Parts: sequence; C-alpha cells; structure tokens
Amino acid sequence: MNEMTEHLRQQIQQKGPISFAQFMDDALYLPRLGYYQKPCSIGREGDFYTSVSVGSIFGNLLAQQFMQWWQSDPEHGEGVLQLVEAGAHDGQLAKDILLALGSNVPAAFSRVQYRIVEPLPERERRQRETLLPFADAVSWCKSLSCLGTAFPADNHAFQVIFSNELLDALPVHRIAWDAKSKCWFEMGVGWSGSAFDWAPLKDPSLFTPKCGTTTLLEKVLREVFPEIDFAMLRDTLPDTYTVELPLAATRWWREAASQLHRGKLVAFDYGFGAKEGMAPERMAGSIRAFRRHGQVRDVLGDPGAVDITADVNFGALQAVGEENGLITDMFMSQEEFFCGLIQRLWAARAFALSPQQTRQIRTLTHPEHLGRSFRVLVQSCCAVRKTRS
Repeated sequence: MNEMTEHLRQQIQQKGPISFAQFMDDALYLPRLGYYQKPCSIGREGDFYTSVSVGSIFGNLLAQQFMQWWQSDPEHGEGVLQLVEAGAHDGQLAKDILLALGSNVPAAFSRVQYRIVEPLPERERRQRETLLPFADAVSWCKSLSCLGTAFPADNHAFQVIFSNELLDALPVHRIAWDAKSKCWFEMGVGWSGSAFDWAPLKDPSLFTPKCGTTTLLEKVLREVFPEIDFAMLRDTLPDTYTVELPLAATRWWREAASQLHRGKLVAFDYGFGAKEGMAPERMAGSIRAFRRHGQVRDVLGDPGAVDITADVNFGALQAVGEENGLITDMFMSQEEFFCGLIQRLWAARAFALSPQQTRQIRTLTHPEHLGRSFRVLVQSCCAVRKTRS
C-alpha cells in the first residue's frame, strides 16, 4: 500500500466515506504525494500528450493571436501586454510564447509582461529553470486573488488570462440520480477493506437533499447545466445517471473574471458546451484516469500515481463569466480556432510554415487527434466595466 493510499484510507476510516472532490484533490495535489507534485508526466515517455508537447507551434500560434488581440485594443499605443498563464506545468508553453514574441515583434517585446499563477512550489521551481533566459520578463504569484496586489493593474494594460488543460484537473463532486425516490445524491469514496469503492454519502459534503422537493442540490445543478430543464427529466432519467459538479472550476473562472480589467479570459481544454450537458454517452459521468497514454479501468485504484480528470463543463464557465460582466467572443473546437487564425495570418502574409510545423498543426487540428475533442472558450472584458479610478 503506497503512502497516498494509506493517507486516504485513514481519512475514510476516521470520517467515513469522503467526497470524490476531496479524493481527487488529495490524489493530485497533496504535498509530496500528489500526482502533480511529482515531475511532469507529459509527452512520449509520460502518461499523456498535450498541445504543448506536440511542439512549439502551439505557443507560436498563441503568441500571434495574443498580438492580434492586443493590436486591436484602442489603448494599444499606451499600454503593455500582460499575459497571465495558470497551470503552466514545466514552463514550456511560456517559453514557446516568449520566444515567438521576441522573434516576431522584437520592437514590442519590452512591453510584454508574463505572469504565472502557480500554487505548487516544486512546479514553480521547474518553471523558473525552464524560463531562466526570460527571467526579466516573467513573474510568479500563488493565486489569482493575489494578482492585483502583486502586480497592480495599469489601466492601459491589455490582459490575457489563459490556461491550457488546467480546468479538467480541478476537483469535481460526483452526483447520481436515484430514479426510485426521484432525487439526486452525492457519490463519495469509501474503503471496502482492501480497496477504494464508490459509496453514497449519508451526510453529503455539499448538500442535504430532500427527495421530492426543490433542493439546494437541484439549484446548483441548474446553475452548472443552464440549458437543461431538470423538471422534465425527473421521469425519464435512468437510475444512477451521473454528472459532475465542477465547483472548483467555476470558482476559478469567477475569480479570473474578477481580475480581468481589460482583455481576454481564455481556456483550452477538452469538454462540452451548454447544450451537450446531459448526453446519453456520459451515463456514468466523465471522470477517468490515465497512465502511459492509456485509460486506467479503476479510477480509484492507484491515487497519486495516475492522472485523474473530468470533462470541462464550458457551458457553466460561460454562464459564470457572463454573470460577472464578460462577453463571450467564441466557443469552438481547437480545430476551428487555429484554422481560422492561420487563414488570417496567411491572408496578411504574416505566416510561413516549415514541414515540421505543418505536421504539428495537423496534430493540433485533426479531428482524430486534438482538433475536435479540445474546445476553446474566449470571453472579453471592456475597460468600461473594470476601469479603476
């Protein structure tokens, strides 16, 4: 029994079954033992691929897009471009973006500020090693909430707060439908004596639902799935139909929206939109685990040693952003996003590709690779909403 398994087993023995959100949070982020506290497992020799591991073209294209957004801002001539990356892994994406900006727009590079939001000390250490050549351009802070304090906003600055494959790794609560009693309940994690197993929470970590009445749980479900009429589903939902409540992701998006005073809030990740929220193919939800590029059958089986993830509910994020004054610019596949950008760059004669970069773009955009499963959400904030006196 590894240390992480023993840690979680003791938690369950002391308190009874715990929420899956707590299980996932510890399995991924517990100091020293969590999966993301260890060296990154990305690329051919790791557990999964990302758009960054495909090659430098991902960062190059993002740099081009960020510049286009900045140049279209009315305050472009007066302010700086402030890039804020969350979930920077080993810092390679930041390096690719900065290299591209320095090469493509050297005259404006001195006006670029790169901020990394990183709560994990070991991750920050590796990022600093990767970004040593750009030490003067990059700064770190521990959370989104400290951005404004650590880096007071310039009213003329254009911000892009962005993440790539961060939100799918934030803890989720697992909720299932009881068709007999017509109510939702929270599914937690218990210990059978030799292994972890799924166990309904007698005292839910979030809610105390009362069957047959409108509950706080149902209210949150309506917020998380804004396009779904749950009242109409009460008699048709199959027993044990399971969904995830991405409360950590929606909190993160709300905090990011509050920090954005002029610019864009952007997420690249795999997931679904508002109208896809209760798809039949996700009868058991979307939680899964990966090791060595393969899906692990038992999500609970080896905490700390596998990557646990869940599809991002972009519909919930979009609703949260709009509730906080943001405007949705686009929600589309990664294929559509990059193909549209490349077409604009070619039309402006601002882009040329090597054979290697062409292969990388095919991987980023091909529907059978990263093109269709990955989505892009972009929301914007005008200066009027957030201008500081």
